[in-house]
Amino acid sequence: MQVFSKIKQLKLPTFILLVFFSIFLSGSTKAQTANSLFESGVYKFKQNDLPGAITEFTKCIAKNEIFYEAYLERGKCYMAQKKYDYALKDFSKALNVYPNYYLAYILRANTYSVIGENKKALADYAKAIALKSDKEDAYLSRAEFFMKNNENKAALNDLNSALLINNENPKTYYKRALIFESQKKDNEAIEDFSSALSLDDKYAEAYYHRGILYEKTHQYLKSASDFGKAIELKIVNKDIIFHKSNAEFLSGNFEKAIGDLTNLLTNYGVKEPEAYYRRAVSYYKTGKAGEALKDFLKTTQLNPKNDSAFLWMAKIYAEQDNLKNAQMYYTKVIVINPASAEAYAGRAKLFYGQNKFEQAKNDWDAAIKINPKSEWFFFRSECKEAMNDKKGMCDDLKSAQTLGYKKASQKFDYNCK
Repeated sequence: MQVFSKIKQLKLPTFILLVFFSIFLSGSTKAQTANSLFESGVYKFKQNDLPGAITEFTKCIAKNEIFYEAYLERGKCYMAQKKYDYALKDFSKALNVYPNYYLAYILRANTYSVIGENKKALADYAKAIALKSDKEDAYLSRAEFFMKNNENKAALNDLNSALLINNENPKTYYKRALIFESQKKDNEAIEDFSSALSLDDKYAEAYYHRGILYEKTHQYLKSASDFGKAIELKIVNKDIIFHKSNAEFLSGNFEKAIGDLTNLLTNYGVKEPEAYYRRAVSYYKTGKAGEALKDFLKTTQLNPKNDSAFLWMAKIYAEQDNLKNAQMYYTKVIVINPASAEAYAGRAKLFYGQNKFEQAKNDWDAAIKINPKSEWFFFRSECKEAMNDKKGMCDDLKSAQTLGYKKASQKFDYNCK
């Protein structure tokens, strides 16, 4: 080397010459190559160090201006920073160097889509597909473009094309399921979400959407299970907990419903009367009548017109032999909702138990007028029997018998034939 020969001309001691030469070689080997800078940029990008990655890719390009992959990766960094103009320039530079770079066409199309340049986006998607018609990437990306623009028919065509190329990509099934869901094709959507989950059992969004569809189609146990899995996979928010609580409640898992509803009311600041109402019913179903009464009361404070909550309160007080409160709340229900047959029937039973037969009969009259249930004819017949109205008793027994109340048949045969 010329440098080494010049050093020798200085007639320095051999040891010093060797040390100097070793330092020189060491510095040469540490000089970064374009490839090493590129790899460093990729690493920093994966670590979400976008400024650091951009710096490395820029150094790489300075060393090698035709390193088209560095333009592509730097463009992706700019996309992540929402610097779309810079991203477009880099994707275009990559294509200037390598005109058949189909990934650059896809990414440039995606960028055009974000900024609303739809014609340019479609042109780039078409170029990518023309270059690599045996690859699913461009079909899938264009399908997402069509979905964003509510062109579901075109999106379905592209997703179907992508599945013909590769039927083991869970994302493709998931996207198609979203379209079916928007079209209210529930069974097809459930099938595609299930296909996505069979390929990736950690696909939280697929569990969430399938849970919604199971809830919609009254498959509440499956719905609750899917919401639970989505929550385990870190989709945790007020919406999903509300849906899970609903599914648990409607499937009869009242203990789990209580847990979810308490979470909503305590940790998410929910103040909706329906949440208190459902927790109240769940408390009652699990034998916690006292807690149920507190929540029903809170429900009525938030919504004074909730006759169902008052009706439950009346039933609980009746079961506790608190006849005064039971009668008060049955009456309150009737004031709010004069068409509540259950309230008239409940109060009729209270009156009958207190030997207030005329009042009981009047309430049975009202209940039966609204909803002629077989057992209510039977109960009214007992009122009439206590009032010595044998004909009225037999008429009601006959009505109850006709409606299929077995106990009425026995009593009718014994008393009325």
